Amino acid sequence: MNSRIKRKLQKRGLWPHHHHINLYEIDRRYGGPEEGGWWFDTGTPIQTLGKFRRNGNRFQDKLNLADKIAADMNYGRYPLSSVLSDGVVRVFIEPHKPIPWPERMPHYA
Repeated sequence: MNSRIKRKLQKRGLWPHHHHINLYEIDRRYGGPEEGGWWFDTGTPIQTLGKFRRNGNRFQDKLNLADKIAADMNYGRYPLSSVLSDGVVRVFIEPHKPIPWPERMPHYA
């Protein structure tokens, strides 16, 4: 992205100066019996490793740490696609602190 455009977005508050490195437990929930049954993903916050400027060395160090934590926590877990899965831990880079999602259960349409 053009740095001039990025600066304009930052001035308007549309491009965050800092990002949070967040850990979530991702799981699947049963949505209902329609069309033979459907499932949706959920995200439960575990922790945030802090708020950092994305282009800094501390950001990269914390991101590497978050990846290691997620790998350690996922050791021995089944993938989400397995009926034996009890969720997996994933790292998200977001402009806000971790929040659970979805806010409401999706409705099948």
